[in-house]
Amino acid sequence: MTDDRDGFGRVAFGEFADALGPLIDACVVSGTVGIAKPEWRIFEIAAEQCGTPLTGGWMIGDAEADVIGASAAGVRSVWLTRERTWERGDILPTAVASSASEALD
Repeated sequence: MTDDRDGFGRVAFGEFADALGPLIDACVVSGTVGIAKPEWRIFEIAAEQCGTPLTGGWMIGDAEADVIGASAAGVRSVWLTRERTWERGDILPTAVASSASEALD
């Protein structure tokens, strides 16, 4: 799933396509479904489109909203640091990684 930050429904997967492309069963664009992270329901929609329950799921993302939404949905999360430090103490990612490739290791 991805956020539609430019408002036009365009999605640029970048490193995600390279690292995760073969593992992606569905793509949920927030602008298309009208729900954006951190709203937990977007994770539920993604799971439904993949034909799987949220239980046991993972989210890999680089925004605070990604981790907050995953936590609210009961999904484990990997936060891509992009050379940043996680600042929140109330909600924590399950794991951290510097790239999508590293997140898969």
